[in-house]
Amino acid sequence: MATKAEAFERHARYYLRVLQAANNAFVKRAIRVAGQTEDDVEDLWRHVGAALAWASRNGENDDRSAADLFCQFVQQGPDLFDVQETPESRVTLYGIALSFSRKYGCQKDEIAHIGSVGQAYLDLGDANTAMRLFEEQLRLSGSAGDDADKYRSLSNLGQCFLHISDLERSITYYREALAIALKLRNDRNEGDALVNLALVYYSRGDDDSAITNLEEGLRKIRAYGDIRAENVALSNLGLLYLRKNKLAEARVATLDALQHSRALGDRRSEAYMIGNLGAICRKSGDLTHAIEYHQIALDLNRHLCDTRGQAQDLGALGLAYYDAGNLPSAIQYYRQQATLNRSIGERRGEGIALLNVAIAFQRKGDRSQALSAAGAACDVLGQIGDVNADKANLLIAQLQAMEG
Repeated sequence: MATKAEAFERHARYYLRVLQAANNAFVKRAIRVAGQTEDDVEDLWRHVGAALAWASRNGENDDRSAADLFCQFVQQGPDLFDVQETPESRVTLYGIALSFSRKYGCQKDEIAHIGSVGQAYLDLGDANTAMRLFEEQLRLSGSAGDDADKYRSLSNLGQCFLHISDLERSITYYREALAIALKLRNDRNEGDALVNLALVYYSRGDDDSAITNLEEGLRKIRAYGDIRAENVALSNLGLLYLRKNKLAEARVATLDALQHSRALGDRRSEAYMIGNLGAICRKSGDLTHAIEYHQIALDLNRHLCDTRGQAQDLGALGLAYYDAGNLPSAIQYYRQQATLNRSIGERRGEGIALLNVAIAFQRKGDRSQALSAAGAACDVLGQIGDVNADKANLLIAQLQAMEG
């Protein structure tokens, strides 16, 4: 008869194999689409949690086999961990895996776990901590001479700089990542890199380059069959169609992405898609449904502790209330957006929120408050070289002319 310790280890190894198969199904077509129910996923996660607790406890007691098992769990189920665990719990779990890899001198695992911890911090809105970790990941992958690890490090840094609105550095890192993907002839990574570049082009206002990269990236991603990556591409294609006022196409792409998000059980992505539906309703003049969608998205992001998502939803509510003529509510939401963006180092978002505060006060007829907010917006946007600083300066000039 097996001892208690042997039984725990057998349980852990069995559910490691189940997790690996489930994660592969999740990436390819989503667990629920593949025939499993939400209860199945929750049952799996209870067993995964028990196995992780055993492996962590024994790994800390110098059981290398248990430590290796813990690391394998977080490596074999990364996509499921992203949607089943909060950013805070992922910081803890990936941090334990990182400590084990360092303790036992496994540099390749260390490089991977550094990136995972960094991504969790980025999801929490802590771009500074994430950046330090991604820079360490790039340094280690460079010294190890592993192009696949270097690709991931460069992609992580590109994402981090995009989050803090440093678009030039973001595009530099993403282009380097794309060059490695082409060198390795890795279609999946090439597709991801093209979509990432499209996000930067979108932020720069270069819609034609964004669409070209998105469509090519989406083609490669679909050929590989990665539903999560396809979801990212579809959601951003919807935003591009929205900006070009192609509302029917935007709605189709966004609803497809929302369906993927729900099939994947990805609540953060679901909240983002619901917010995008709100933006489409606002553009079409349906302010009642726009406000309804944005409030649902905000409530979901608050539940998920997603600060960045909350900031986006607050700004969207401000825009909808502004269009409806409810200026006090619009100003309230814009100010909350500015505060949240400032707390996570999102300077561009902070500056645009302050500019919207100024515009709302101008419409309200409060010149003094409008000047104050426009000046603050100009300072923030000017520091990062954002083109919207020119809009803030123009508004200041108009307000000063009114005094004369």
